[in-house]
Amino acid sequence: MKYKYILWDWNGTLFEDVDICVKVMNKLLSKRGMPKINREYYRTIFCFPVIKYYIKLNFDFKKESFEKISVEFIEEYNKESYNAGLIKGVIDILERFNLHGIRQGILSAAYVNNLLEQVKRIGVEHLFNDFLGLQNIHAAGKIELAKEWFSKTNLNPDEIMLIGDTVHDYETARELNCDVVLVSYGHQSKETLKYCNTIILDTVQDLKDYLLNNYMLR
Repeated sequence: MKYKYILWDWNGTLFEDVDICVKVMNKLLSKRGMPKINREYYRTIFCFPVIKYYIKLNFDFKKESFEKISVEFIEEYNKESYNAGLIKGVIDILERFNLHGIRQGILSAAYVNNLLEQVKRIGVEHLFNDFLGLQNIHAAGKIELAKEWFSKTNLNPDEIMLIGDTVHDYETARELNCDVVLVSYGHQSKETLKYCNTIILDTVQDLKDYLLNNYMLR
């Protein structure tokens, strides 16, 4: 296998929190007398930086700051996500990469302390070499984070594959000049992802089959 390092997105790709994000956002919207959203609509409008997603939902930052709303969201999200776990089937993929001696890391736009808490609580920290998250809760993006990490490695871009669920993951991979595979079961719909010039897979089983068939992870 040509890849020496698999860089995983966390939320929506490995961690099952799409419905949690919809539920929490609906709490915030309902509190402000704003229309609620459903899962399908959420996956069509979610984007990075996350402030643009809030703008699409018509939050009025003249009345209250994005920072204040972000704190409220994360506080509710942390409560709701406490009992959430990995998306069914992904553990097998992680363990196969680990068995083959391929290093793995998590690259997330989440606050790094929250990321580490989730990973440790689920008990999969032993499968990863790096945990890359932001130093704040505002989810502005992860391109600079990825570039900084890459500058400290001895890897070549063609030795890295990034697996994620958003256009931003695709953009991040392009900045690193590494290969990327996207999954459409996460935070963005296939309709949103289809403009990315890369492989898009619909289910965890599709992802597993793709990796088995192309990279012999048996």
